[in-house]
Amino acid sequence: MVKRLDPTFEPSEHGYATFTGMLKGLEALIEVRKGENDQQVRLR
Repeated sequence: MVKRLDPTFEPSEHGYATFTGMLKGLEALIEVRKGENDQQVRLR
């Protein structure tokens, strides 16, 4: 979804190799809820 909203987004520009790695690296700031078919990300 992020790539659809902003096709120029690259996690490497923020110091992460992957989007998942970026989410894990920011776990103090965000909350990830896993749904049946997707994931929701929100700020803490």
